[in-house]
Amino acid sequence: MILDEDAATTATQEETRVLSGIGRHTQVKQVYGLAQQFIEMGNKRQASKLDQWLKDCKATGIAILQSLDPSINDV
Repeated sequence: MILDEDAATTATQEETRVLSGIGRHTQVKQVYGLAQQFIEMGNKRQASKLDQWLKDCKATGIAILQSLDPSINDV
């Protein structure tokens, strides 16, 4: 059982370190936030929020996000 607790502590420390690093990079932070929103929309089946999410992606100025096709709504 101690090994599991140590692994959990190590994972938590690693997550904290990674999230701290994300906070220092604006574009990474934006992508991470949008990815989390997308996951939440999918989990909660909130298709009605997809249009706004796509607009938010375009507003980031990040080319790959700006290139997302609005026809994704048709799927």
